[in-house]
Amino acid sequence: MSSKPIQKIIFGSPGTGKSYMIDNEIIPYELEIDIEVNPESVVKAVFHPEYTHGDFMGKLLPMTKAGQVEYNFYEGHFLKALSQAYKNILKIYDKSIGTVDYSKVEKVVLVIDEINRGNSSAIFGSVFQLLDRD
Repeated sequence: MSSKPIQKIIFGSPGTGKSYMIDNEIIPYELEIDIEVNPESVVKAVFHPEYTHGDFMGKLLPMTKAGQVEYNFYEGHFLKALSQAYKNILKIYDKSIGTVDYSKVEKVVLVIDEINRGNSSAIFGSVFQLLDRD
């Protein structure tokens, strides 16, 4: 199994088993993620016309409590996946020698459903530049 990130676009007509293939073949066998044991390692997003960069990355939302306005940060799907990947790295970090054996790090998958339904360039923003690197 390669430790290199896997980026795939699954396409086809509605009802042809794309989601089934992701859930029952790619996630358990290709990525070796046991969703029953580690459901937090699978982050799913569904793009739609109203989906925004804030929904994907994270955003501040105002909340009124006792007449006072406070702002709370809500992480988006991308940051959920990124933070889970970081947590997985920290789980196996060897403090005594200061290294990580990346072959033992539990993988995290971000599944974007209906990517063509949203404004991808606005949703991804500058993060798009990071997704296709060697």
